[in-house]
Amino acid sequence: MDKSFKRDFIKGSAAASMGTIVAMVFQFLSIVIITRHITKEEFGIYVLIIVISTFLDAVSGLALEQSLVKFITSADDLERRSTFIPILIIRIILIVAAAILVVLFGNSLMPLFNFTATEFLYVIIILFILSSFRGLFYNLLQGMNLFKKYASVQTITSLVRVALLLIMAYLHNLTLKNVLLVEIVAVTFTVFLQIALIPYKEVFHWNVNFKNIKKIINFSIPLYLSGISYFIQTQVNVFIISAYLSPVSIANYDVAGKIPQASAKGFQSFIIVFFPSLSRLLSLGERDSALKLINKSLLTFSIVINLLLLFSFLFNKEIILLLFSDKYLDSSLAFSFMMVAFYLTAMSNIMGYSLVSAGLPSITLKVNIAAGAINLIGAFLMVPLWGFMGAVYSILLTGLASLLFHYLYLTKYDMHIELISFIKPALMTITALLLYYPFIPDNLIFKIILLIVYFIAIYFVLPEAKEIFNQIAKHLFKFKSEDNS
Repeated sequence: MDKSFKRDFIKGSAAASMGTIVAMVFQFLSIVIITRHITKEEFGIYVLIIVISTFLDAVSGLALEQSLVKFITSADDLERRSTFIPILIIRIILIVAAAILVVLFGNSLMPLFNFTATEFLYVIIILFILSSFRGLFYNLLQGMNLFKKYASVQTITSLVRVALLLIMAYLHNLTLKNVLLVEIVAVTFTVFLQIALIPYKEVFHWNVNFKNIKKIINFSIPLYLSGISYFIQTQVNVFIISAYLSPVSIANYDVAGKIPQASAKGFQSFIIVFFPSLSRLLSLGERDSALKLINKSLLTFSIVINLLLLFSFLFNKEIILLLFSDKYLDSSLAFSFMMVAFYLTAMSNIMGYSLVSAGLPSITLKVNIAAGAINLIGAFLMVPLWGFMGAVYSILLTGLASLLFHYLYLTKYDMHIELISFIKPALMTITALLLYYPFIPDNLIFKIILLIVYFIAIYFVLPEAKEIFNQIAKHLFKFKSEDNS
């Protein structure tokens, strides 16, 4: 791993991370505004509409976005230049086909949910179409290493969404329908902004032939099936809660997952840089550097996320009360457990993208199918027994299974993972929680002291932690200075 690659990787990560963090804050603020101004039932309906549109995007997408990143970062110049147009054409055909099917059969499918959603059918279709293009253009920016533009779009559009919601709230007109209208406007604005920023001369090459399309589709199919399985792992629980319970339970479940979801989006800013960078290293035959990058990434995020984990368990009630009001306090313990699921999923995703970068997308497919089946069965069994908490337990079980499967496959294909290194912070977190619950009073001062002691222990007990924190601070400061100059 040469110095220029390392420098570009860290600068790219910093640019993507800063933009994503800012966007994440504003997007999170959007949810805070929405939850405080509409009822729990309306918020549950809003969540279900978003999940349905996401499902349509996943089902019709054929994983073309991931394939775009893979091919556009290829060392082969011809392959890199002749990828976008075929993928765009295929994506448009699939979007049109999916929209027609929803129009024809949507009224028959909506009664499967525990509320009348027929009036929102066209809202779902519009959000699905817009979100599909938004995802495709985001991945194009990612594949072209335009991380600052990627981050700028995220930041600007999330700010626009917050501004529109605040205007609606000020006018005392923040109803469910207006929240959905704001969502449509915000996603539309995102797509137009992306269109304005993409350097088309570099990717608009009309080399459309059957051989090229076949190559793209063959690569995409395993990723597509893996993506569907991943959706079942992460989102299908909302459908199951809707079938068994009510929109109120959906609202409780979704609020519990909001901070973990925001954390996952922040983590995704790293994946935006990690995936194409690791693909490039492996395509150039630099296997040792690639393995070093994988292990360093696992260790770094294990340390950082475990700090967040302990904080979420110590202050879960205070966090939910501050952000979402006392009507969502039922979600506080679920929130902490969902943070554990985020940790497991983050570690699993680094391993999964490592396998895809190594040209083994079918392995990730196998893992996601197995994990998706575990979540589907677990949710069907546990939601009737424990309500929305059953869905949380199912997500935890799924994340653990996915992590274990990915690790075993990496070992099988001789991609050595230093397991004990990234497990150490988790063991320290478990130890802190075992001390906290039976022995330490539920007092703000004691919680803060425990958190400080934990941070000091991580910093001095794990030599890697000191290096990681110092490197993060050094490179973030350096990136800021270079950006200002």
